[in-house]
Amino acid sequence: MGAQKYDNCEVVRLFSEQPTFEITGEKARFKGRPQPTAESNPSSSNGNAQNGSMSFYEPRIQWNQIADKYGLPGWFDDWEDRAAYSMWEVINLTNLAIVKAGGQIVQGNTITSYDAMAAYLNIIPKDAVYPLKGTAVLVTEDDKVILGRRSDIVSHRRVTGIPVGRYKTLSTSVVPVQESYNTDPVSDALETRFRDEFRAEELTPQGLIGIIESLGPNTKGTRFVALFRAHTTFEDIRNKHRDIALTRRLLTVMAEGNKSQAIREMKEFYPREAHNYKKLRSIDNDPDAIREWVTRNHKVLSGMGAGTLLLYADHLEAA
Repeated sequence: MGAQKYDNCEVVRLFSEQPTFEITGEKARFKGRPQPTAESNPSSSNGNAQNGSMSFYEPRIQWNQIADKYGLPGWFDDWEDRAAYSMWEVINLTNLAIVKAGGQIVQGNTITSYDAMAAYLNIIPKDAVYPLKGTAVLVTEDDKVILGRRSDIVSHRRVTGIPVGRYKTLSTSVVPVQESYNTDPVSDALETRFRDEFRAEELTPQGLIGIIESLGPNTKGTRFVALFRAHTTFEDIRNKHRDIALTRRLLTVMAEGNKSQAIREMKEFYPREAHNYKKLRSIDNDPDAIREWVTRNHKVLSGMGAGTLLLYADHLEAA
């Protein structure tokens, strides 16, 4: 099936078979990559700093220096906030155009999560790197597709790309590099997110179903779409997903200075990132019902959510 374009999304490709991933451990070279100066790297007298030295990346990643070069300490609230942003090596795609056009082998090298953030914040050109990103469809035991309505509580006051108030499918903006993968890189990363955000513990990954492009108004870019089956009902998942008031209360406690107490309570009683969604809802697992819901709720649905649902409707009809 060819690409289908809508005003806020594009269904790029429906997979007829699972793609193969070939990810090397090579560190990507890209425009705007942080480099040491003569002052920070005396060895630059041999010309390495001028010709694109990767001394911030090899033999080990120097996270603080990379963050400093990008100016990220000024973006984070404080150094504790910086530490909270996961320091990962992530997959950077090197043949995305070929895969979009029908290629079955997904190739990539590695960048850091700070490099991906720098591109997101326009500190480096957005096309300098292509971090692998994913989104997912979760189908429950009682045949419901789950959506979450994005909360207005965000991790940082300067985050601007989050579709606050809009329904979306669960997603990940980077995919960590692993020595091996249980299903595929995207599915493995999203399975962890489901447990953190929806407290969906009993899941069976079904693999990747295709590629979509979100055209806005908030989140933009290419996403690989994974499919999961939950071995529980929608009501079970919604009941575990605590009311947003609990998170607001915990954040109030934190603001009053008892941060350690709030963190203990949150870990014990609340999915780690459940506050990302203030409401969960379901759609019948039927292609016509899905397309009708997307059409009726277009204004409260993110481009990523719309593209994922429309691709999944195509997948159901092709099965």
